[in-house]
Amino acid sequence: LFVEEEFQAEPGVAVVAHAWAEGQFGRAAEAVGKTIRLEASALKIVGVAKPGFRYPAEADLWLPSHFDERAQRNNYAYQAVGKMAHEATLEKAR
Repeated sequence: LFVEEEFQAEPGVAVVAHAWAEGQFGRAAEAVGKTIRLEASALKIVGVAKPGFRYPAEADLWLPSHFDERAQRNNYAYQAVGKMAHEATLEKAR
């Protein structure tokens, strides 16, 4: 969703859901370039997801995630999201 330069952008940047952008600005295209506030941070909208994209779950906002190359696999400083097969059970997934 983001290009390399946006990971270091000031103010921060965000991509928003299509339906959210239309609800806030009337047209999705009007959202691009606008600044919104998330808690104490200003975020510049740099893109709008295509209609219907809401992953994970009901997300309306995506921010770039910074990856620290020094992080080790066992420090658990990361998150992963996956989709279970239809026939899978939560017990099997765990």
